[in-house]
Amino acid sequence: MVKCDICGSELKNPSSKKHISSKKHQNALKAKGIPKKTLFETPIKTFPKTVSKPTSLTMMEIESHMLNVFDSKFEALTNMVSNLELRLKKIEVISKSNLQSSKVSEKHLNSRDFLIILKEKYNKINISERKGGMVPIPKLWHEMDLENISRSQFESELFDLEKERIIELQTASDPKIVRDRDKSIYHPSRGLINYVIWRK
Repeated sequence: MVKCDICGSELKNPSSKKHISSKKHQNALKAKGIPKKTLFETPIKTFPKTVSKPTSLTMMEIESHMLNVFDSKFEALTNMVSNLELRLKKIEVISKSNLQSSKVSEKHLNSRDFLIILKEKYNKINISERKGGMVPIPKLWHEMDLENISRSQFESELFDLEKERIIELQTASDPKIVRDRDKSIYHPSRGLINYVIWRK
């Protein structure tokens, strides 16, 4: 048991609300001149609120800020365009170099050697793809191009071989069935010629 310092009562918890609000304890408080608020009320300190004043920008300041942002964006865009132009120039130089090297690598064969290679490629396509002797010129050109033979020699030699009646050049009855028909050869009076047939 604990003795209350105010009223002298002995109890388990002298600071309990029930005991403090009891008549005996309240009378003892009055007798000693202790106000109630010192026991139940704790003064709360209040502090003045600080109100932040909104910052206002003038139109000139806003325009200046926007111009700075625009300048930085414009500078970044200019740098990107410059880098892109440099890359395009490099690509152009490389493309020209490759084109020149490809032209240099093209070889011009004499008619006899051309005929030997042409016959070899013709037989290869005719047998492997079962063309029945009618070999598409686009396929034949693809094989000859792998041998670095120029397109101009390819076309002129085919016309010469037709004149010598070694081969026959034919136009497709339905050009739509010919794949890569733009790789066929063109004759001013006959139009696009699509097939080669070997006579001998």
